[in-house]
Amino acid sequence: MSLQTNQISESGARWLKCDLHVHTPFDREKRFGENIRQAIEAFKNLDSRRLAKIAEKFLNACRSAADGNGLDIVALTDHNSIDGYKYLKPEFDALGEQAKNTGYQMPVILPGVEFSVGGERPIHFLSIFSSDVPVEDIQGVINHVFGVKEPFNPNNGTPQATGGSVGEFIDRLHEYCHPSGEERNLQFVLLPAHAEGNRGVERETSVRSPSGGAMMDEMKGHLRQQVVTRREWHGFETAKPFDELSGNFRNLLVRWEAARRGDDWGKLSKDQKKRYQDQKHWPLIECSDPHRYEAIGTRFSWLKMEVPDVEGIRLALLDPQSRLRRMKDGPPTHADTHLKRITVKGTDFFEDIEIPLSPCLTTLIGGRGSGKSTIIEYLRYATDRNRSEYLPDKSDSVSKDMQSILSPKDKRDFGREEGTLLPDHQILIEVIIAEKLYQVCRSLSGIKITRNPDQEDSHTEQLDVHSLVLPRILSQRQIAEIARDPASQRRELDALIDNETLRRIEDDQTRLIDKLVEYQALRNRLNESKAKTSTIVTELQKVNDQISFFEKDSNEEVLTRFGELEQERMWLDNALEEVKRMADKLASLAEDIGEFGIESDELQALESENTWLRSVADRILKARDKTINALQGQSQTLESLCKLILSEQPKEWRPIYDQVSLKYNELVDEMKDRGVELTEHEKLLQRRTHLERENSSLQRVDQDLEQIQEKIADVQLELIEIHKKRLKARKKKAQELEEMDADVRLDILAFGDRNDFEVRREQWFGGAGLQERDWKVICDYIFETDDEIPFRIHKLLGALRIDINTSRDHGEAVKESDSEIVSLVGKSNLTRHFFNALLKRENIRIDEMDCFLPDDLIRTQVRARDGSFKTIETGSIGEKSTAVLSLLLSAGDQPIVIDQPEDDLDNQYVYDVVVDLVRHRKFKRQIIIATHNANIPVNGDAELIIVMGVEDQMGKVLGKGSIDQPKIKHFVTDIMEGSAEAFRLRRERYGY
Repeated sequence: MSLQTNQISESGARWLKCDLHVHTPFDREKRFGENIRQAIEAFKNLDSRRLAKIAEKFLNACRSAADGNGLDIVALTDHNSIDGYKYLKPEFDALGEQAKNTGYQMPVILPGVEFSVGGERPIHFLSIFSSDVPVEDIQGVINHVFGVKEPFNPNNGTPQATGGSVGEFIDRLHEYCHPSGEERNLQFVLLPAHAEGNRGVERETSVRSPSGGAMMDEMKGHLRQQVVTRREWHGFETAKPFDELSGNFRNLLVRWEAARRGDDWGKLSKDQKKRYQDQKHWPLIECSDPHRYEAIGTRFSWLKMEVPDVEGIRLALLDPQSRLRRMKDGPPTHADTHLKRITVKGTDFFEDIEIPLSPCLTTLIGGRGSGKSTIIEYLRYATDRNRSEYLPDKSDSVSKDMQSILSPKDKRDFGREEGTLLPDHQILIEVIIAEKLYQVCRSLSGIKITRNPDQEDSHTEQLDVHSLVLPRILSQRQIAEIARDPASQRRELDALIDNETLRRIEDDQTRLIDKLVEYQALRNRLNESKAKTSTIVTELQKVNDQISFFEKDSNEEVLTRFGELEQERMWLDNALEEVKRMADKLASLAEDIGEFGIESDELQALESENTWLRSVADRILKARDKTINALQGQSQTLESLCKLILSEQPKEWRPIYDQVSLKYNELVDEMKDRGVELTEHEKLLQRRTHLERENSSLQRVDQDLEQIQEKIADVQLELIEIHKKRLKARKKKAQELEEMDADVRLDILAFGDRNDFEVRREQWFGGAGLQERDWKVICDYIFETDDEIPFRIHKLLGALRIDINTSRDHGEAVKESDSEIVSLVGKSNLTRHFFNALLKRENIRIDEMDCFLPDDLIRTQVRARDGSFKTIETGSIGEKSTAVLSLLLSAGDQPIVIDQPEDDLDNQYVYDVVVDLVRHRKFKRQIIIATHNANIPVNGDAELIIVMGVEDQMGKVLGKGSIDQPKIKHFVTDIMEGSAEAFRLRRERYGY
């Protein structure tokens, strides 16, 4: 039918606005104010203008519906008739052709019938047919259902009921649409219309009828049983959601849903029944059932499908959790950030291919060797997630798998040599972030990022792909390694925490560690200075002894007095020089203020007439000028002071200095005559003055050391508090996992990751010869209890410093009896090698240890098959993988890409756990899975299925779309079920 012009540019299922109970003016109970008889007569006379006008009014009403956004699918369901569809179809076709050229929205219009079923109080059923069902066949359905009875009263033309029971109606409907001879296979969807209304199934199946009477109750009880046990209809049309329906109707729906899934309600346990009763999404369709044009689309439902036809409707009703939402609820939103498309060019395995990606769930299917894992690795490569920091710690096997695909090669050899990336390769991904499009292109030359690549003015921007998009890309081997590695489990837990929260914590940690390193460097300099104290004191004593030799007997008085006056001279010279420097600085400052001050003409340039502003300018200028004058005046005062002191010096001090200097020079000459160089005395005096000053300065080192140690302790406490902030965020996420009943439980021990500490022996003691046995003793002390771990580390480091310094001071290894560390860890626990290692102080990075805090320990528990939880170490491979998948999928909003998660799981685990996780998370984050298990694309209800295959040694995309597309359904059946025949035989052998 040419009406099917509502094509979707992207492959895969999308949410469509559907009104599946719409009458036309041809309905004998509606009319819409039209004179249909005249329109038909004109049509018979080859004048279709009246019909064209009706069709155009009808389509305009469809386009105006849903707040002007228009309907996507409309089902025409006149009472007991297909005439409206038959007469309007050619006009719709013509309007559809016009819509292609004009860009007008064109809804898909499906044929249908609203049947009146029963006797005096008929129940209405909507039967909606596929768009390719001929009108003649639908008329045949009507004729067969009614048999000898007329669909309309011959006297007044009103619709009549079929006369038979609901069961008879359904049997006859199937009898015609799917006859045993297989001459017809008419696809349709069947729904009880306005189920909670006066002509609905709810009223007619309620055993407690308003009218009362045993016969009526018996009839309703029989009909109720039919509704519960018959599974041939696909859902119900109701104007109300499940929670607002009557208790009687809800009870009927629950039992019908159980029967549809093959469960006997009477044999279900209490918990099994509760699961049905707690179901949130039901196959309840909301429709307008209009009497006039304006009412079309006033109520509609959101259905998710790719092909807007009956099969898409059927699948939506089959899986309302994933594919159906009521009008006011709207479709679920998808993640703001998602990968839109991957394009592969210039590789050994693929010719140029383009693969669209759904913002919800995309599955890649195909036989082994069809290229599914290759596409996953290309996504990893394009987003630069193939680096070691994005892989588990023990990732040799994962790296080897990546290398086999992502290694470059010179020419195509169809996989004979390792690698697939040819010299001219390009891997492009399109990313949607907050509704903006980015293109990431990785080639041999690196990564280039373009914003809005579909626009003419687009250009490459200096953006970081790691900040742009943060996909989690995992193979099954990675999942298995995460299950074995607590550190990897901790990283996955951190991936669930808000990025901004983690960034702030990491920034604070970096800032504090930088400050700690700065304080450590200052402490080391102070300790080096302190180590000089004994040397300075010894040298000072020697200088004093030498000076005493010169100052014996009568010489002492002259030398002492000259020394005193020489110090006075040096002081006076320094004081005058300092005063002159202050005068110059004040003069320079006055000059700077005058040069860079505020000018009054700046205010005039503002053209302000505000008198207050002018007064502000005046006051500032006066204050500035006063300051300049004060500074200049003080500078001149200081210069005058220098001149005054220099003029006073010859009179007040110089005569005394000259007199003593004369005696000193006489003594010098006398000593020369005796062969003694008295100038050595001057050098010794100067040296003593220098040493005394240095010694005085060193006396403050202990006080400075104490202050800097307090600062170091404060920073270390801040680091502990920052770590606790991350611990709190981790515990919050672990609690959320427990509240959502995930298959994983996480217990977090603060600072408890002993391995994080143990593995750093070589980093901190490399070359010192510290043995593993002694290191184990140290670690045993630190992690002896679950609390106070940071303080035990700091206490140990304090003792270690003391023992290292003791060894240095004595020039030999500290004795066990004198060791501070032994007092902590106990006697006889450490070997002599430990104490010898302390002698190699230059090989011990104790300051690095001081900056370190061990990370939290994650103790992971997994849900066993019986529902209990046990440690991940004791879980089976399947239970471990399930726990990790639960952790990976339970939170986060960035895309997650998983390669064959089912490899270590049996089908029951995949269905019970993986599928359930995927269905709950796919509307909140993009999920891309390569898989061999049909449960994931089919029961997970993938919005987009990509079918991979190999032709002529090259990887191909054989198909792409949703399961409601017949071609995709056949691919899934053949690839994942072994063919329809194989599936049928298995089903028959199981006896289902």
